[in-house]
Amino acid sequence: MPDHLVQKGGTWHVRLDIPKDVRWHHLYLGKSVLTKTLATGNRQLAKELSRPILGEWQRTFREIRERKLSPTWKIAAEKIASEYADAVIKAKDDSDWDNAKERRMLGIASIIREYGIDEDDEALSDLGQIAVMFERPKIVINDSLIKQFHESQKKLVMEKTASAQTSNIKKLAHYLSVHALPLEHKSVSQYIDSLDLSKKTKQNVLFAGNAFWRFLMKKDSALKEVANPFQNHELPATPKGKRKNNSYRPFERQDVEDLYRAALERKDIPLAAIIRIGAYTGCRIEEICQLTRHRVKGSYIEIIEAKTEAGNRQIPIHKNIQQLLNELAEQSEDGFLIPSSGRNKYGIRSDSLSKRFGRLKSKAGFDSRYVFHSIRKTTATMLEHAGAPPLVIIALMGHETKQITFDLYSAGPSLEQKRSAIDMLAFNFD
Repeated sequence: MPDHLVQKGGTWHVRLDIPKDVRWHHLYLGKSVLTKTLATGNRQLAKELSRPILGEWQRTFREIRERKLSPTWKIAAEKIASEYADAVIKAKDDSDWDNAKERRMLGIASIIREYGIDEDDEALSDLGQIAVMFERPKIVINDSLIKQFHESQKKLVMEKTASAQTSNIKKLAHYLSVHALPLEHKSVSQYIDSLDLSKKTKQNVLFAGNAFWRFLMKKDSALKEVANPFQNHELPATPKGKRKNNSYRPFERQDVEDLYRAALERKDIPLAAIIRIGAYTGCRIEEICQLTRHRVKGSYIEIIEAKTEAGNRQIPIHKNIQQLLNELAEQSEDGFLIPSSGRNKYGIRSDSLSKRFGRLKSKAGFDSRYVFHSIRKTTATMLEHAGAPPLVIIALMGHETKQITFDLYSAGPSLEQKRSAIDMLAFNFD
């Protein structure tokens, strides 16, 4: 880059490294590079436009070196500002913070006395601006603040999501503490880069950070004037050769039938029931475990409180599970069709059954690519191969079409259209 030009998104910018011997100056504290857009995609024009800018920057460097821009008192003030900024970054508690402010004030008073700056002197205003230029609202992420964040998030999102977000903030806080870093964009970027995680997982970390920042702004309105350190991060895509295929695989129809029989051999009737219901409905495991007697509407089941609006749906009951659903409804002691040994801390009824299915499929020789959700994929695949209309399959699975016309204006396929598709399914569970 001999001409100091760099192209970003089709637009040329001029860029110049700030020499180390002038970075102490208040114009450049905290910076190592100067950059400015030239607002053109023409390289030759950009080269012409950059010359006066580069000339001005280099002239400023020379003047700083010759101390023409900074009287002696100003150099001393800039040193105080730099020391204060460093102390703020390293402050671990209120005592460290107060000591840093006290040293700054004593330093300013010393400059006023030594250089005879009086109240009417314009230099006094300049001195104050330089000496406090690094002051920012203090953010100490301690256990108390993290606990408050968790309680606040539980009112806004599912408890499982709130716990995951809180965990991400705890890990960030630990990293900042260990490396004595402030909560700012550069530190967050450094933390994100240190994580050996996928792009999607890093996005979840930033999503949690943005939620945390909104929480902080409610507590301290002064933070509204501070740039959100969790925004504007570039996350490079995982190289093709290193990408992991984490997509779950569908079972073959015979596999689903074998797993059903294996559950019966173990005398695990609830597990066998959810395998059979899942195969003939395409429901998620938790959707099945949340079914109650009141959600069996004679000829169809009703899914409510799903993950998305599209997930709230009606699914026709296949003739091969009608009797099973009726028996489960009659035998229910708590209103739920599937008995559960207990919910986990997030109120999820399928937790124990999901673990039992995991052990069942592992013993049958299936690896981590195969889970209960794989049965759902089996159902969708069988419907597709049988010639069911795509929009009907999407509606049965509880997915959005991603097409505004259908998602916004259409009520979706009718119950009879869904029934025609469900009747195409055939498993040998006898």
